Amino acid sequence: MRHIKVSGTFFARRARTLRLLCAAVLCGVSFAACGAGLPAELHSPDHGVVCDTARGICFDRFGPSIGLTEAFLGSAAARALTSALSDAPPDHRPGAEFSPADGVACRRESGPCRSRGAVDKGLSAVLYGPRPAGARRSSASALGTLPATFTGVLPCADCPGIEHHLDLFPDGVYYLRRIFQDRRDGPFDEMGAWEVSGRGPTLALHGEREEVLRFRIEDAKTLTLLDVKGQPIVSAANHDLTRVATFAPVEPRLAMRGMFRYMADAAIFEECLSRRKLPVLTQGDYLAAEKAYTRTRREPGQPILATLQGRIVERAGMEGPPRPSLLVERFGGLWPGETCGVRFATERLENTYWKLVRLRDEPVTVVENQREPHVILRSDRRVSGSGGCNRLTGGYRVDGNRIAFEKFASTLMACQAGMEQEQAFLGALGQVARWRVLGSHLELFDARGTIVVRLEAVHLK
Repeated sequence: MRHIKVSGTFFARRARTLRLLCAAVLCGVSFAACGAGLPAELHSPDHGVVCDTARGICFDRFGPSIGLTEAFLGSAAARALTSALSDAPPDHRPGAEFSPADGVACRRESGPCRSRGAVDKGLSAVLYGPRPAGARRSSASALGTLPATFTGVLPCADCPGIEHHLDLFPDGVYYLRRIFQDRRDGPFDEMGAWEVSGRGPTLALHGEREEVLRFRIEDAKTLTLLDVKGQPIVSAANHDLTRVATFAPVEPRLAMRGMFRYMADAAIFEECLSRRKLPVLTQGDYLAAEKAYTRTRREPGQPILATLQGRIVERAGMEGPPRPSLLVERFGGLWPGETCGVRFATERLENTYWKLVRLRDEPVTVVENQREPHVILRSDRRVSGSGGCNRLTGGYRVDGNRIAFEKFASTLMACQAGMEQEQAFLGALGQVARWRVLGSHLELFDARGTIVVRLEAVHLK
């Protein structure tokens, strides 16, 4: 085989040419409008955005952006950036700097960018300058600069209205507070992850609910509520949330699930819905969580799913600016063997391998040399699975969110361990009256609405 030696300069020139061509195609405008005068490693898929494909990061005038990274470089790059920013949060203080390329420092929000001390006019124009005439706006940047707060009063079926306070963060996390007018209960807080799709464009909020909450992005200042199918709501009532002049985030108080770990005298809680990693304050009911973790872990730093009631507050760290932290108000429990599941997933009830992770309020133990307890609900209304010791077979009936298991049978092996848990599993299935899929988890309820079985989807390879 003949090897052809090509200089590094050739590759550098070819790579730069391809970047410029890609930028022009994505922007739909001239090279100048796309920012052809950028540092060699950067390209601009949309005005106000630059991306480094090799590093897997996109930036806007505020610094690295997970939402823009996902929109232009894909979900894998966004996940990697989410993890990196959680471990080392950027400095959000006015006047702070970030570095989109080697030897380049950009002043957050106001600019300019400087390359080795001199103003980089091309990069500054892309990030901080006005949008060129004819430049096409991407769906991901339709929200404008983040973080941002949107507020408004939306319709309520049995009250005057529901006050909404929505905070959107550049790392893809949102906080939502709802207050039902003329009611004494509340407020009701939630957090989760947001994403933007090009249709509309549409903002989707993925939280601890069965349906995704969707808004049409009218412009950077207005969000309009859509119905559960993502369609416009035909009504004379107000369905708009409006951006406020100053970002004013709430400190949400809510029930949370996340992966808890303790190492080197510090605890971290990675919240399941948003995947945001929060330092845990040593206040409130923290000590109960630490003691439970120490008893349960198999090795230092092992992440274990925890449930708790808590509040997210801004606290100054040992170094750098204040950052969101978790104050544990009431510790719930640890659930070894259970995970957060797949982000944005919505598993099917049927033909999914459902691993048992909880029986009522008790975590499930997989006995050594036994199969993990699980069920598969087949589309022919048959059930197969294992209780751990014995194989299970049976049937089920489903009508909407109602479900009933029937005619269950099992093999008759007698195992030295795990039999009590297996019998409890069979007994719980006999009490099931309703089902719900939340992301990667299947929850089975009895007639009183109590969760008696919780299972997690497993994708077999």
